[in-house]
Amino acid sequence: MNNTFGILDILPTLSTITWSVDRFKYNWKWSDRSMERLLKRFIDLNCEALDFLGITPTISTLNGKVALQVTTSGYVGSIPIKSPVNGKLETDLIVTGRYGEDVSGLISLLGDRFQLDYSDRLILVNDTQIKPPIFLECCKYIDLFLAAEKTKWRKFSNQIINSDQPNASTIWSEYALRVAESPQTLSYFKNKENFLTTNHEEWVLLVNILGLAISNLKSASVPYHIRSAYSSKIRYLNHRYRFSRNIVDSPFKIRKLDPLSIQKLKEKANILIQGKSKEKIAWRLDYTLLFEYYVQYLFNEVAKRKGAVSVNNPKYSVYWESRPAWALKYLEPDLVLKKGYAQIIIDAKYKSHLYNYGANSEELYETFRHDLHQILAYSSLTNVSPKQVVMVYPSKELIFSNAVIINPSSQVEITLSIVGIPISKDQVNNIVSTITNIIHF
Repeated sequence: MNNTFGILDILPTLSTITWSVDRFKYNWKWSDRSMERLLKRFIDLNCEALDFLGITPTISTLNGKVALQVTTSGYVGSIPIKSPVNGKLETDLIVTGRYGEDVSGLISLLGDRFQLDYSDRLILVNDTQIKPPIFLECCKYIDLFLAAEKTKWRKFSNQIINSDQPNASTIWSEYALRVAESPQTLSYFKNKENFLTTNHEEWVLLVNILGLAISNLKSASVPYHIRSAYSSKIRYLNHRYRFSRNIVDSPFKIRKLDPLSIQKLKEKANILIQGKSKEKIAWRLDYTLLFEYYVQYLFNEVAKRKGAVSVNNPKYSVYWESRPAWALKYLEPDLVLKKGYAQIIIDAKYKSHLYNYGANSEELYETFRHDLHQILAYSSLTNVSPKQVVMVYPSKELIFSNAVIINPSSQVEITLSIVGIPISKDQVNNIVSTITNIIHF
């Protein structure tokens, strides 16, 4: 376990790790002899968070002592962990890539290509570089606005009233200048009046922020289930209020005399003005998809330099007379590059083959055979010649290995390239340049 900076541990995806009970006992100062009961309580308290990241906990043994074995899934992310001693949130658990890659750097590089999953039920203990999207803050602002609306927050509003009688608040400087220019307005006075109203300046500004929040929630990038959940609230608010297009760029002053619901609303409004969420909530991402998007990003850049066209995830339809329930509707390679009559089919594989280049195990052999047959199936649906396919794996350094597959009876020839790429935002330019020089149409 790595309890530095309040982190319980940093685990790799698709792995099984065993936590010794001695280390477990040290972290939470457990003095009871019943360590198995402690581990069961740990699982019970944290089952929601562990399920969110697809982590499977199992009580096992290590060196003759009870231990906790955890098996991670394909998700990377961060979740809060409760202490099995007092049930309080005390630390976070992080799952990252298998090969030490900078996940947050990749997410910032590819951020507009996918949506992370968040759970606002799971609040992290520590700050995280992965901040939730602003639309989650917009949802909370709408909820807070509806609560604040019920308080009927009233303040004095200073307004200028036209009158035929002066009073103690008449604006005499304006009167003197006006009458000097237009004597016929002698009996016309502008008086300042204070009114206790709910439609005061600060509330109007908060309504403008509400318009911004609603506009953000209408974006196509917001998941449909969230837009659907807030549709009735948005309809009500659109019917009740008219939103100005004036931009609010100054933060609200939060006063202790303001009702509590207004203080909370102002705090959330200031976050929306800044455009950055401050929430620390659990998040997750299917890492095999992240690697696929990373490969697509690299080869999209290669295509631009080669004057080629890149097509991400094209679908090759499968037409059935009577389709079994388990049958495929289409085949879908990760990427196809096209230039003239030439095509290159590319498939991303987040597997450890190039980290085990010199190994020869049955598992490596079988998974590679399956992956090779898959990409050859894709290539069979193109009528170009010669055919080119590329299988991309993660590796410590750039690796290129070429082979030619020949059918002697039909003389069909397929060029196979295995490409190993480091998963690093800092090396993107070098990777793209190198692949550009090696790939030929």
